[in-house]
Amino acid sequence: MKNKNTIYTKLNYKLFSYKVFISFLLLVITQLIFFLINREHFDLSNESSLRLILGNTIYILSTLSIYLCIFILLSTFPVISLRNLNLKSIYHKLNFVFWIVPTFLMVFLNLVDVFWYSTVGARSTYSQMSIALKIESKFQFVISIIKTEFLSLILLFGTFILVVILCKKIDRFFCKDIGSFNYKQDKYLYIYQSVLFLLVVGFSFFCYRGVYKGKNNGVLRPVHALTFSNLTNIDLVVNTPYLLSRTINKENSVLNVNFYTPQVAHQLFNIERTFPTHNENLLPGLKCLKYSGIKNIVILQVESLSAEYVHTYNPESNYTPFIDSLIEKSVSYLGWANGKYTWMAPHSINSSIPAYDGNKITLRWPNAQNPRTDLESPNVNSDLLPKSYNGILTVYSSSTNSNISLSQILKDRGFNTLFFFGDINGSFSLDAYSKQTGFDLFYGKSEYDRDNPNNKDYLEGSWGLLDEPFLQYSANQIDKVYQQTRKPFYGYIITGSSHHPFLLPDKFKNTLPDGPLPIHKTIAYADYSIKQFFNSISTKEWFKDTLFIILADHTGRTSIGGVWSKPKGDHMIPIIFYTPGSGCISDNSSNMLVSQVDIFPTILDILGINIQISAYGRSIFDPDHENIGLTSSGVTHIFMKDNYLVQCIEYCLKIEVYDVIKDPMNNNDLMKNIESIPDKEKKIILDIIDRTKASIQVFSSNLNGKAPLE
Repeated sequence: MKNKNTIYTKLNYKLFSYKVFISFLLLVITQLIFFLINREHFDLSNESSLRLILGNTIYILSTLSIYLCIFILLSTFPVISLRNLNLKSIYHKLNFVFWIVPTFLMVFLNLVDVFWYSTVGARSTYSQMSIALKIESKFQFVISIIKTEFLSLILLFGTFILVVILCKKIDRFFCKDIGSFNYKQDKYLYIYQSVLFLLVVGFSFFCYRGVYKGKNNGVLRPVHALTFSNLTNIDLVVNTPYLLSRTINKENSVLNVNFYTPQVAHQLFNIERTFPTHNENLLPGLKCLKYSGIKNIVILQVESLSAEYVHTYNPESNYTPFIDSLIEKSVSYLGWANGKYTWMAPHSINSSIPAYDGNKITLRWPNAQNPRTDLESPNVNSDLLPKSYNGILTVYSSSTNSNISLSQILKDRGFNTLFFFGDINGSFSLDAYSKQTGFDLFYGKSEYDRDNPNNKDYLEGSWGLLDEPFLQYSANQIDKVYQQTRKPFYGYIITGSSHHPFLLPDKFKNTLPDGPLPIHKTIAYADYSIKQFFNSISTKEWFKDTLFIILADHTGRTSIGGVWSKPKGDHMIPIIFYTPGSGCISDNSSNMLVSQVDIFPTILDILGINIQISAYGRSIFDPDHENIGLTSSGVTHIFMKDNYLVQCIEYCLKIEVYDVIKDPMNNNDLMKNIESIPDKEKKIILDIIDRTKASIQVFSSNLNGKAPLE
């Protein structure tokens, strides 16, 4: 008859194995659900299914080794695990808690991206989630998610509860008739379990660390996912709880990047700008725009207005008839969004700072905690930030040695500056951002409620006030301020109805065009609201003296995939310069790529302001303007110039280059056969890679508060 202690040991490890397997299985299921719901973002035509499965398994095992580490120790450590299996014991209860809570957390985090991924096109990291938690209306927003995804959430969490019940039954089954352990009865059992403990912990450490060569002592990192897939499908290999654990201590870290000497980096990517620019060879449309004599500026940032949704750029879409009509009588471009989140866009548009490392931008708001930590780069000097640093991301200007923003420059020149964001005040700290960057007046939901008592223009759980009434309110406030002061103005307006959960008033549910995705109807509503906005202001005395710039904050979810799901298409937005007083229209021969960061310099040029600043974009009138788009997505920096798109993964530990004209689906990574490419093209590619690295270094230097040549 077997020793009771031996029976206990086998049952204990069998129970431990079952629990770990259940956690593993739940992560596999959520990964599969993630793929099924977001499959249009991925292209598996050139992928090996076996390699994807292997990569998934490796990252899931690494995740389990992190989140279940206490459970593993409790279950296998000899001194602790040699306890009775009585269900009422404190040990057993702790063991169960340290298994079920981390498992629930892993499943929950992976489910978050099942629904969130389509909005931003990247797995969530700690910094992104911490920003989301700054939404003042987060409770209402969570309620709206529950309403819109009710059946899916019930199914998923119902399954999880059933698993918990099943596990408790498994506990009872294995613990049945097992008495207390008496160590003195079996002096060899401790040695036996010690060996098992070392084997389990050693395997767990191996799963966490991996066996990868290179930097960071070979520890498994997100970049290693490229061993199993191309960059397009990297988010199928990694999982959200893993990325969260990898970034939890790096929310505010600033990596000190030094690819080149500061002088070389500055030569490769110069951000110093002088205005106004001079160009004798402007095309007629641009010449008309530059010398249009406008006095006022209104920027309309439309939520998730992808170029894919606009008929002008995608004939299959029919959601934006009014915006299409504006494009026909404007100077307009198929433009580039420099970020993937709403709160990043004002930095790009108003300050010419791209979301080149998005979490570093968004966390430089006044309520950010511990704004200077760097766990990976001990050489960063925390005293480098200027003493005037005020919590907003600083772009250093050698000529002014101060923060630079369009709103501040115009305010200093006598403009009224107004910022409109229809969500609850405090959301994403955009009210603080507006004050810190020179906006005199901020209008959020609190101001709207004050001026519109008993309004019903905020649907519970929505992203913000409904576009139509909020745009009308914005128009009225702009006119009110103008009539009171008779001064030129700069208004920045952010819409929100075309954001998840895509809620609309009942009267529009059957009158607007439908599409394959819920966002399509809300894009049609945004278009309708913009039309009403222009109808209401067309008779104002300032209307013809105003430049209206209509553009998106970022792209939305694609319904047709193809080129729209690739890095270039995933950042394409309309950028419209509408001057009703001059009738300037686009030059058909122009194929210029205009980015959000080009808006600020362009406006300075149009207004003829004499100034020197630092800016990541260039005026569209600048003879040195280049077709450059840059941003970051997850662990990847993206730099596009002309027809070449560079993807720099984990600060260029791996580099991919694609010719987006010849290879729009990004199937042929030119770096794989760089030596066989003709010398002329090879030089162009290597030069662009140098500029990509230099742009990352310059951005890093600015984040560290250093001048370009320091």
